[in-house]
Amino acid sequence: MTSLRTPRVSIGIPAYNEAANIGRLVRGLLAQDETGYELVEIVVASDGSSDDTAAIVQGFSDQRVKLRDSRERLGKTTRMNQLLSDFDGDILILLDADVAVGAPDFVSCAARDFRPKYGVMAVNAVPLAGRTLVEKCVVAGSSAVEQAAAHWDGGSNYLAFRGACLVLGQEFARRLELPASLVSNDAYVYFRARQLGYTPKYAREIRVRFRVPATLRDHLRQSERFQHSSAELARALADLSIPTSYRVPRGILVRAFLTQLRRRPLALVGYVVLTVHTRVHIGRKPDVTWDIATSTKELGIASCTTEQ
Repeated sequence: MTSLRTPRVSIGIPAYNEAANIGRLVRGLLAQDETGYELVEIVVASDGSSDDTAAIVQGFSDQRVKLRDSRERLGKTTRMNQLLSDFDGDILILLDADVAVGAPDFVSCAARDFRPKYGVMAVNAVPLAGRTLVEKCVVAGSSAVEQAAAHWDGGSNYLAFRGACLVLGQEFARRLELPASLVSNDAYVYFRARQLGYTPKYAREIRVRFRVPATLRDHLRQSERFQHSSAELARALADLSIPTSYRVPRGILVRAFLTQLRRRPLALVGYVVLTVHTRVHIGRKPDVTWDIATSTKELGIASCTTEQ
């Protein structure tokens, strides 16, 4: 932040049936080295969870941990809007409940590097090492996409803005409201920031970790969310340039995939096969309350390493 005042940080976490992860994530955030910022709240918005998500959050004695519990499932977009409209900090860090924040200075670095002119800042979402064949293939593809994102306009593109973690300034957050029927909410945040005159930033050196789908069924569940994203965003933003903004420069994409092909050839070929299979078998427009990919919830942080 450019202000001399210590930035006040709110953390918002939309969650649906995240009993396996929410406690670990909140404990990790409370254990962060609180240098250069003031943590004012960690708000978990439970989206009609039917497991122990709400009970686990309520079990924290720290008064900064807050629960917004709803019995009705309305989708991540609705919960994001609730978090965006009601938080107390100068900065809002939106986190998926199934990510891991490993570095003890994660929040400190995010608060230090953020500038109001960005509107929104994305961090590097790094996949954990694959266990199953499907997972290893998706990790290879995900790594190629991240490399392409980092080299496309210095990271100022929608590919870099994954919903796993977004850092927003108070001013932009107050101006932002996502359409209730939106599925591609992370890309919308990026394009909306640009539309309002901000210069979104990709902070590649700041990382969170996540697990990609371990089964073909879960991969299809996740992939169906993005099949209509370009057209959906063009409608939501009334911007005819959105479809062309989705086209990654061919040279950057080819170099990224060639790099991954040298590192893990069989996995990347498998990813290409998975991509073709996905496009053939997915045609329906996804609902905002999509089925969760259960295998991505099994983080197993203690026994896994990140992909390089």
